[in-house]
This record gives sequence, structure tokens and C-alpha cells, in this order.
Amino acid sequence: MTFRGDEHIIPRDYLVVMNIAPYMARRDTAYDRAVYLLRECLFSYSEEGRNDIYSSVLKLLGICIETTRLIVSPTKDGRDEKGTAILQYLLLLNDTILAASAMVRHEMALFEDEDTLSGFIGKDISKQFRSTDEIFNNSEMNIYHCISELVDMSEPTMVKYREFMKKTFSKSNLNRYVKAFAEYQTLYGNFSKQEEKSPEVKP
Repeated sequence: MTFRGDEHIIPRDYLVVMNIAPYMARRDTAYDRAVYLLRECLFSYSEEGRNDIYSSVLKLLGICIETTRLIVSPTKDGRDEKGTAILQYLLLLNDTILAASAMVRHEMALFEDEDTLSGFIGKDISKQFRSTDEIFNNSEMNIYHCISELVDMSEPTMVKYREFMKKTFSKSNLNRYVKAFAEYQTLYGNFSKQEEKSPEVKP
């Protein structure tokens, strides 16, 4: 994958351009934290624990997507920003994690609502629920493996992209990036659902 410099960028709102460095720092730290959470022995946690982790990761990816939409520039051929590779990747990752999150939420709902559903259907369906739970658990694990492979395959390009963009900064903007990166790293270091109100992104 190749990247293009400033000569290919259409001028945008001055405030957006001025804030690209801190926007990128926010995006990069949120992404790093999301990847860390995904790689943190996810299946050593209960369904509730995994649900919380997925929720936090989706909020962090929401931040990544929001800031990427602010900093991505349309090119001279007029292509929409959604066509850019970095945004496409983040949206794909977000959608895939949403699928895994839906599986674990379904597992939780099966047991939380078992008595109510058994009463509604009119017979004991516990055995059926156990079988269904195994199916959804296996589906979650399969989706998680896809997530891990996607993140691993994308890592070299993400690193290359980040380093390329940093090299385009002036000295003052690079200093702003470094300072903002450190601040956001602290902010997202102990990220939980309560610490950030950004919504999940559902394109």
C-alpha cells in the first residue's frame, strides 16, 4: 500500500487542518488500546466480561472512525472519504467485532431469559438452550479468530501509515502529536464503558 503527500489534498477547513496532529494522536491511541483489549486472553473471561470488553473496544473504534473521518482528505479525483483504505479497514473491523459481540449477548440472553421462554413455549427447553449456547459460543470463537487475523494482517500497514503521516508533520505539529499521544494514552489506559460516551459506530 502506498500513501500520498499533501500535494494530493484538497484544502479543507482551517481548524480541521490545524488539528490533524491531535486528531491522529487520539485515533492512534484509541486503536492501540482497542487492539490491546482484543489480544488480552479474551476467552479467559466470562460471557459478561467478554461483553464488557467488546463494548469498550467498539467505543474505542467509534473514536477511531470519528477522528479518521475528520482527518481523511478527499483526493483530486473526487472519491468519497469512505473509499479510503484506512477508514474501510476500521469500518470492517468494527462490523466484525459487532458480530462477535452479538453472539456473546445472545449467549447471555439465553440463560437470563430461560425461565420466561420455557413458560412461554410451555415445556422445558433447557436441553435445547444448552445446545444452542454451544453453537453461539463456537460462532463467537470463530468470529474472534477472524478478528485476530484481520488485526494481525493489517498491523504492518497500520505502522507504515502512522510513520508516514508523522513524517509529513512540521516540527511543531510533531511535538503536538507526541504530547497529545501521551495524554490520550493515559486517558485510554484504563478504558472502561463509563469513561467514554462515544457511541458504537454502525454504518
